[in-house]
Amino acid sequence: MRKTVSILFFAFLLQWSFAQFQSEQDTNDVVIKDIRSKLKKATGYIYLGGGEWETGKNKIPFVQTQKSAEDAAASAALNKREARKIKRKLKATRAEKKLGKENFEVLELRDMVINGQAFQILQVKKTRGNFEFPMIKEGFSTFESMDYYVFRANRLEQVLPSPLVFNKPYVADLKVFVSDEIPYYKTKNVEALISKKVRRTLFSRRLESFSTTNLLLALYPTVDEGEKLMRFNLVRTYNKPYVVRSYYKDENLQELFKTKFYETGFDRFKDFIGTPAVSFQYSDTQPTDFEGYCKLGINQYNYGDYYNAVANLNKALRMRPDYDHYALYSHRANAKYRLGDLYGALDDYNQALDLRPDGSEELKEWYRNYMNRGVVKFQLGDKQEACSDWKRAYEMGVKDVESILKKYCQ
Repeated sequence: MRKTVSILFFAFLLQWSFAQFQSEQDTNDVVIKDIRSKLKKATGYIYLGGGEWETGKNKIPFVQTQKSAEDAAASAALNKREARKIKRKLKATRAEKKLGKENFEVLELRDMVINGQAFQILQVKKTRGNFEFPMIKEGFSTFESMDYYVFRANRLEQVLPSPLVFNKPYVADLKVFVSDEIPYYKTKNVEALISKKVRRTLFSRRLESFSTTNLLLALYPTVDEGEKLMRFNLVRTYNKPYVVRSYYKDENLQELFKTKFYETGFDRFKDFIGTPAVSFQYSDTQPTDFEGYCKLGINQYNYGDYYNAVANLNKALRMRPDYDHYALYSHRANAKYRLGDLYGALDDYNQALDLRPDGSEELKEWYRNYMNRGVVKFQLGDKQEACSDWKRAYEMGVKDVESILKKYCQ
């Protein structure tokens, strides 16, 4: 039994950041995890007519016209003042068109847990522009912005269905729950803003309700000269069933790819979609033994369901109060910390440290309890004892604690 549980309880390492801790304490029903995949490279296509296409890196270009040349010619017949005005307008228009009809810097996916249920966030980071004086189209400047879409994790199954048919377009409806835009996102706490929007939505609606904005992924896997490619469009639309249904009609699907689309390598796109880290579902069957409660508690912890993780690990320990492997207590301590139960976490870290394992490999993980306990002590205001634990962890080879020592224990 010991061997089985030792494998089961491979210690989950907390990423200690005090700012992150405070954010998570404020939103313990919403857990946003690290970015798990990115799509950075795609070619945008737009149809020019006559069988000609124009391309752009990560953008759908504007169709070039003769209007700029005509305006320039007209300006020659005007006085110098009027000519300068036209030149400024042309310069601003060129800057606007340089961004394309649409663009993105990177597409990102990240796992999210809302009230114990698996969700995904699609983050579309892009460059936008606006005019200081829109009426006369002057004073154009650009800024970084991010659109995000929160949806249930199982919606990704529609993006790459099995079996997948090549050379035939289809639509994946993400059924977006929450969406918004964050201008100047690099200067803001993105996780806190998304969590706040989700919490406000939870307060006023049920999880089955969706935002007024939906996102469809129009997809067209194809083979060109032996190379597998994925063409796609991000279709932002009104979140009503009759609107969404119209995109499923064959004639409309074909239209989505007649004039514009993005294209990237199929394997690159497949790696981007990947497999959600929190896509598993809990079994409806309640455990009846020690090991069953242990497995459920650990799964719930990894899933971000800290409250139920603590409850089920408690049940396991009531069945085996003499259980003497440190990792169970480490997991429960981590979950209690996430819930803000600092004294409960401290007791469990103390218990874990009393259960020193024999194997050298396990010792490496066991020593991390000193680092984690130090964080709890620091949060409780005992800086001296916290630094003592961190120094002990560092001496035992836990290098992750070095930055904390330099910042708080000099």
